[in-house]
Amino acid sequence: MFPSIQKHKTLLSILLGFLGLAGAVWGGFTFGIYHASATQKEARGVLLRDNSYQLPHINPLLMCEVTTKEVAELLPIKQAIETHLQSLQDMGDVSSASVYVRLMNSGRWFEINPDELYTPASLLKPAVLIAYLRIAETDPAILNNTILFQPRSNAHTAIVAPTHPLTVGQKYTIAEYLNQLITESDNQALEVLRTYLNQMHPTALSRTYEDLALPSENDPRAQSITPRTYSRLFTLLYNATYLGRETSEVGISLLLASAYKNGLVAGVPTGTQVAHKFGERAIATPDGTLTDREFHDCGIVYYPGHPYFICVMTKGTDFTRMQQSIAALSKTAYENIDTYFKNQ
Repeated sequence: MFPSIQKHKTLLSILLGFLGLAGAVWGGFTFGIYHASATQKEARGVLLRDNSYQLPHINPLLMCEVTTKEVAELLPIKQAIETHLQSLQDMGDVSSASVYVRLMNSGRWFEINPDELYTPASLLKPAVLIAYLRIAETDPAILNNTILFQPRSNAHTAIVAPTHPLTVGQKYTIAEYLNQLITESDNQALEVLRTYLNQMHPTALSRTYEDLALPSENDPRAQSITPRTYSRLFTLLYNATYLGRETSEVGISLLLASAYKNGLVAGVPTGTQVAHKFGERAIATPDGTLTDREFHDCGIVYYPGHPYFICVMTKGTDFTRMQQSIAALSKTAYENIDTYFKNQ
């Protein structure tokens, strides 16, 4: 049984307090609020949603009955992105890429190059967050537990390094480590959190990966994810179908606070809210020579009244050009989705 709403408010306050958002959640956001209605005019099927909670970044799903195929009316958006992607490949900015776009309230979607497989890398960090939040729903005190930070030698060195790294010798709460994990994509925080979780709740993380049908970081099949597969992580948070409603809002709020702005965020108008996570992976030969690179950015863009999920996964030789390509494709997606909804 889930704890009371008051306990959820306490959970929200603990985590969002580190973001300076705790009061805003319960007082009402003054920017980008989307209040869902039970029936969405863009739906082609049946989607019933609960609009009674009025949380700003989730839209709880009560029932879903939609098509499992791409719909023709989104074809112009898909074609515009395909054309842009082909030009990026022709210029050598990316060697290959895949894109998945899903309108969050109707469930309609399309995908480009769906069969290419990618290494998720840091895209899986939200799964660690979800594992902790699931525990915190019945044991909120876990978020206040403190751990002394000492650098972990097994933490991968990131190309996009944290802008505010952890301080050696300082104690941080679990909530602070989770904040660092998501907003800064900090690999040191990841190792601290995984170690603690494996000691105190040894099956929690593996269960989360299994429940979400995602590969773990240590899975030998690690290069086995597609944008569509990854989308379920954000869909479960947005629909509040895996965690409780207020806890799902916590997860989305942390993803909204990501410090990384050079991918999807760079392609949408200033001030547009984007709850997202990026991932990077470089494959090197034994002598340290980098042979293959991947860079991805996936998340929910809160287009007014019609949020959509977009995931762009890329392979190439230059991380800067790959990030610029993601920003360019994000821009193309936003502009065409904007045209689509304005013509409704």
